[in-house]
Amino acid sequence: FIQTDASINPGNSGGPLLNINGDLIGINTAIYSKAQGIGFAIPINRAKRVISDLILYGEVHTAWTGIWVQDLDRGLARYLKAPIDQGVLITDIDRNSPAEKAGLRPGDIITNVGGRRVSSRDEFHAVIRDFSVGTRIPITFWREGGEQTVRIEAKSFPENLAEELAYKLLGVQVADLSLTRRYRFHISASEGVVLTRLKPGSYLERIGARPGDVIRQVNEVVIKTVDDFKKAVVKYRERNSLVILIQRGRYQYFVAVKI
Repeated sequence: FIQTDASINPGNSGGPLLNINGDLIGINTAIYSKAQGIGFAIPINRAKRVISDLILYGEVHTAWTGIWVQDLDRGLARYLKAPIDQGVLITDIDRNSPAEKAGLRPGDIITNVGGRRVSSRDEFHAVIRDFSVGTRIPITFWREGGEQTVRIEAKSFPENLAEELAYKLLGVQVADLSLTRRYRFHISASEGVVLTRLKPGSYLERIGARPGDVIRQVNEVVIKTVDDFKKAVVKYRERNSLVILIQRGRYQYFVAVKI
């Protein structure tokens, strides 16, 4: 977001943010309620990309590279014998992804994406989101004593990986609420998807979730089908956590799952 001290209220939220030359630089979006005169706007370049996706596809297509990263601290940098303490560490690469085809691998340290330095996981994902599907993104990384640069073609997230992604992030497999499953698990919920498998040691298993529980909501998305669940996981895959509404019998509870 662009932070601004221009007054933003319900009347002009969604309106234009202009600079002193009258150039459109953002779309007014939110205010910080605890402080006077602090507002936030979506940068216009990002808004233009969203508009283009809506016109072409009817929905926003987020660039996918297949790269999983974590923050790099000084301790990790020393352990990896890297002469840098800013960047993000690759922890995993999706199979058949653009990153895998470009030769990136776990243990590489990304320092620059598209000409912009990155120093955190959130910053890395924010930069990637600025690129459109089909763009070739230059990525600079450190490996074995030297820096290298590759160009990765951003793709749309493949639908066939959504189920694998849900198991990777949350450690769950789900199914639609068929009559057979309602009877088998004694489910009273009218909507949602039923948990059929939990990965041993996953967070949801540790807090007591079990097969037969029903997922009703993921963040702001109401879940009615497995397709809804997959789309929500893909949509929010770059967040630090997901808030999930689970129902068991007549009782519902929210849980925040760090990813």
